[in-house]
Amino acid sequence: MSKVSFIKSDDRKYNIDRCLSLIKSEIMAGVKNAKRIVVKPSCFIEDFQLAATHIDALDAVLNFIKPYTKSQITIAEGTTIGDTMKAFENYNYLKLQEKYDFAVVDLNVDE
Repeated sequence: MSKVSFIKSDDRKYNIDRCLSLIKSEIMAGVKNAKRIVVKPSCFIEDFQLAATHIDALDAVLNFIKPYTKSQITIAEGTTIGDTMKAFENYNYLKLQEKYDFAVVDLNVDE
C-alpha cells in the first residue's frame, strides 16, 4: 500500500520537503537500489507556467532524493502543446542541472 502525506503552508519548497520527509522510509527503500530514477514534472504546454510543475517543487524533490542515491536521476516529460526542451528552458528546469547533475529526456522524441 502506498502512503500519502499532506501539508498546508504558503511555502512551496517547505511543503514538498515536509511531505516527502513524512514518507521518507518508503522513498529511501525505492531509491536505494534503483539503477535510474526518473522524475516527471508536468509540462502540458511549453509557455504557460500555471500548467506546469513549478521549479521550486522540482528543486525540492531533487534536493530531497539526491542525498539518498548515487543513481542517475533523469527528468523526463513530453509536452502536449509545444516543444518539451523549450518548456524545460522556459520553466528554468535546466538551471537545476548543474546543481543536481540530472539527465533530460523528451518523452515525445526519445526512447
